[in-house]
Amino acid sequence: FIRGQEHVTACGRFCNSVAEKVLDGEDVKALVIEKDIAGLGNLGITDSLMNNAESGYSQAYIGYKYRKDFKIGDTFDLYRDTDASRCIVAGYLKDDASWPLKGNLFGGVSNLDSYTLEEKIVVITDNYDVFNTYVGMPDIPYYIIDDEEYASQVELNIYKKASEQGVGVKIVNEAKAIQQKKEENNITEDKSFSAMVLLFLLAVISMSAASIVFCLIRKKQQGIMMVCGISRMQIIGMNFLENALIVVLAMIAVWFIRQKEIFGKA
Repeated sequence: FIRGQEHVTACGRFCNSVAEKVLDGEDVKALVIEKDIAGLGNLGITDSLMNNAESGYSQAYIGYKYRKDFKIGDTFDLYRDTDASRCIVAGYLKDDASWPLKGNLFGGVSNLDSYTLEEKIVVITDNYDVFNTYVGMPDIPYYIIDDEEYASQVELNIYKKASEQGVGVKIVNEAKAIQQKKEENNITEDKSFSAMVLLFLLAVISMSAASIVFCLIRKKQQGIMMVCGISRMQIIGMNFLENALIVVLAMIAVWFIRQKEIFGKA
């Protein structure tokens, strides 16, 4: 019904799953995506490649971590007990490939939900219903419209159809959710912003005080350096490089910490 609505350009589902015993007898996390919505994430797969699927197979794209473990053209069954889940390796995902979290744009809903895909096999299929969907959340249809102006009308049509069928539905406009999240995180409304500014100023003052004390402690050594022929500018440059190194190392440490918080890895 949703696919047949005017202004709906794509509609489909996706689920987290597991590719059984496909890598040296070990399971690999998988993401099964209905082909119609494959453009929803950041997979980096061209339409021409997806449209060149071999008959009888669903396309599998290998996460960056496993790119050396599978070859183009390799075939496997996602589930060992059914031939209907047969897949063929059609390509590899780039190292920064990502996909939205299911059911919650800004937070995970299970330990298998992840933005990053480097440790997953992504299956793109026209035959979605044969794949197991027991992992993570139940199926949620996603649809894309060509113009936000018609979003309310499409929602109204879906609600009317659901009411006629006696089915309860909930529609979430992800574009509005993104805008709302941006507004909530706006600097002028963020209560933690003043605390961040205060901490930054304290850090600057602490670094400045530490640098001044360090220079005073080394005053005698710097005098000896000048007697030995080292110029004033060379001493200033040496102090600058020492402080710059401290700042750079701190920035790198913070960057790694943030990577782990966002992606679960450095």
